[in-house]
Amino acid sequence: DARRELGLNADGTVVLIQLGSQNNYDYAEVQDAVINRLSQEPDTQIVVAEWLISHEPAPLPDGVKRVRAYPLGKYFNAFDFTVSAAGYNGFHELLFASVPSIFVPNENPMMDEQLARAQFAERNGLGVCLRTREMYKARACVERLLDETARADIRQRCASLDATNGATEIAR
Repeated sequence: DARRELGLNADGTVVLIQLGSQNNYDYAEVQDAVINRLSQEPDTQIVVAEWLISHEPAPLPDGVKRVRAYPLGKYFNAFDFTVSAAGYNGFHELLFASVPSIFVPNENPMMDEQLARAQFAERNGLGVCLRTREMYKARACVERLLDETARADIRQRCASLDATNGATEIAR
């Protein structure tokens, strides 16, 4: 249903790239590397989320679909995996939706600890961390999540996370 609503292919692998507005951090090299690698995969559709607050829409190669939807979380079931910034909300939404993800932290000094979140995910088998200064790892990160078994392992670990909401406990 989510794929149909977004106008995506019903079959094959569908990958979401959601690297934020890119207003304060340049993800162009990461996005290009990921798109170049995924373009080599048959039956793979690449989708780039465009943030409503972006100053400029990023140019995309032919065949890459742009999506502008908010909230995007309601469509996460449409995607086999994501390449995502590691912002607080998106990071937690992806983990609790059990979406296998390559987390690319925004390391602008004015941002929160996205790197720590991305590294936590990798250490605990909940995702993969790819820093923009470690682009030599990009291909291996994508290939890892192209593997269905690796994605299933990440989904299983994410599904076992405790989704307790501390707000109820605090209110009591």
